[in-house]
Amino acid sequence: MDFGDTHHLGARAFIIFLAKHSKWPLIFLVVLVLLWTQRGFVPADYAIWTDFALKALLLMWLGLFAFVLFRSYFEYRGHSYRFDDEYFHVTNGYITRNEIGVVYHQIQHVTIKRGVFDRLIGVSHIIIVTNMVGNDPTISHITLPAINSNKARLIHRELLRKAQGNASAERSRDNRAEDSDDDEENDWE
Repeated sequence: MDFGDTHHLGARAFIIFLAKHSKWPLIFLVVLVLLWTQRGFVPADYAIWTDFALKALLLMWLGLFAFVLFRSYFEYRGHSYRFDDEYFHVTNGYITRNEIGVVYHQIQHVTIKRGVFDRLIGVSHIIIVTNMVGNDPTISHITLPAINSNKARLIHRELLRKAQGNASAERSRDNRAEDSDDDEENDWE
C-alpha cells in the first residue's frame, strides 16, 4: 500500500452501503409482490385499474431502487483518505464534502471495529479518536467505514507509528525549547 497516494474504500464497501440503504426498497418489493399475488381477488370491473396501479407501483419501486443504488455508489466513492508527512487527510460526503486533516500528534487512539456481517465479508471500520475540540463532534471521532481487513491493519499500524513518532518529536522539541529558555534565563543572571 502506497501511503502517499489518495485511497478510496474497497469494492466491498459498496455492498455495505447498499445493504445499509436497501431496507425500504425490500419492504416495498415484498408489499408489491403480495399485492401482485392478490390481484385475482379484485372484481373484473376493476381489473384494468388494478393492473395499472401495480405497474405504476412497479415503476415507483424501480425508481426507488435506482435512487438507492446511485446513493450507495456516491457514498462509496465519497470516502477517501491520504497520508501526508504531518497530516492524515480524510474526505467523506457526496453532496457536501467534508475534508478533515488530522495532525498525527493529536491522535489519541485508533480502533478497528468488526461486526459479524463485517467479518463475514472481510471488512473493518477504523475509528480514529483525536483530542481536537470544537463544535462539531465528528472532528473528535473520525470513521473510515468498510475497509478491507488487511488494509485496515496496515492503516492502523501506520497511524499509530506516525502518531508515536510525531509525539516523540514534539516532546523532544518541547524539551529543547525549555532547555533553551533555561539557558537564556541563566544568561541574564
